[in-house]
Amino acid sequence: MKFKGALIVLLLLGAMTVEARPKYRIAIKRIEGNLYYIPQIKQKIEGLVVPQWVDLSNQPLRSENEAVNYVRESQIIQSQMRQAEIIQYINIK
Repeated sequence: MKFKGALIVLLLLGAMTVEARPKYRIAIKRIEGNLYYIPQIKQKIEGLVVPQWVDLSNQPLRSENEAVNYVRESQIIQSQMRQAEIIQYINIK
């Protein structure tokens, strides 16, 4: 009986840690006194076991609002791609 209780607690803790992992983040770097914002997404890269943080923009951004907009646009694109995968087609001959 104690084993079942401990197992349930471990499963709940595991579920909480999975939910706590962010998929997007904004890295902030200070270069020569200026702050730069780099929006990033966590992606599975072919050949690597652990997902890595990948930059969304090709260059560092000077404003936090721009970085947040990059993240929002990426979230919208991801959700639209998920919805497109859900659609199935029936071919009629």
